[in-house]
Amino acid sequence: MCTIIALLAAPAAAGAEGIGVATGNELLATCSSEDRIRMSACIGYLQGFSHGVIVESYEAHARKPFCMPEQVTLGQVRDVVIQGLQRNPATRHIESSVLLMLLLQQAFPCPAS
Repeated sequence: MCTIIALLAAPAAAGAEGIGVATGNELLATCSSEDRIRMSACIGYLQGFSHGVIVESYEAHARKPFCMPEQVTLGQVRDVVIQGLQRNPATRHIESSVLLMLLLQQAFPCPAS
């Protein structure tokens, strides 16, 4: 049974080599790829990041750092990230979470309260 599981997991593990989201450079490479595994990794990272920030803001009773309308798709968020990273190559060495927060704040600012 363990052999079967290992054989089934091998193609997924082989396809996942080189997928990274630690820096803006890695995030851009992952999110701009046409490879399904890389695109899925990108979308998963974006979704997890945005949901995590919202939950953290709620738990801390803090103002949300960005206000993404409900109608915004993860594809749109991916487009925002790709375009933002392409426009700012000088900062792509920075940690992706910092860049992602800045890009989402610029694209989806919260109304002044």
